[in-house]
Amino acid sequence: MTLRREIEKALKRVDKEERDPKRLLCGSEAAEYLGISYPTLKKYVEAGLIQTVKTPEGTSRRYNVSALEAFLQNRSCNKEEK
Repeated sequence: MTLRREIEKALKRVDKEERDPKRLLCGSEAAEYLGISYPTLKKYVEAGLIQTVKTPEGTSRRYNVSALEAFLQNRSCNKEEK
């Protein structure tokens, strides 16, 4: 296999992993995924607009990609209604 094919294959795998709805992101990754700041993300979580998953230790939160997608869908629907 050529180097080019190996790189293309690796990029496809990474792209697929990025879109995995079961993937969990840390706060900064989730904020970047949504295109918002981390403090705004925290406000949305506190308001109950975005669901989080607590780590087993209970000290951190993770953000499920499917929950972030649901938030984006809901937000875009609300903008269309206005």
